[in-house]
Amino acid sequence: MLDTFHMFSDAQASQATTFVSTNEVDLVSISHEIDQAVKKILLVIRIGLVWTDATHGATLIASLQDSADGTTYAETEPVLASPSHLDAALVAGHMLLETYLPPGLAQFLAIAYTIGTATFDTAGTVNAFLTMD
Repeated sequence: MLDTFHMFSDAQASQATTFVSTNEVDLVSISHEIDQAVKKILLVIRIGLVWTDATHGATLIASLQDSADGTTYAETEPVLASPSHLDAALVAGHMLLETYLPPGLAQFLAIAYTIGTATFDTAGTVNAFLTMD
């Protein structure tokens, strides 16, 4: 079950070649739901609506960033990053990244999205959230 406390991006469309998730997740506020001895936290980032690139070669990368204060995120050193996904793969439901959160994260998390190589003619959407395993 998902709620807004676990959601980074909900059908979020790109605004530029680099954009950040609409929401950040505060690990302290959701910690009451997490029993680390029993459950692991899974980060899921997938495509909502299809992205199209008439010239071909555009790419999309999603990166997890953390912050101690909720405002300063290390843009050059993500905690986790997806591989670069080519435009042809960016269809509805395509998984950009699915992995467990590593230990030792700062309190606040956000997702940074980077469009590289070329631009998209039609920007699709992304969904990113945390779920319990």
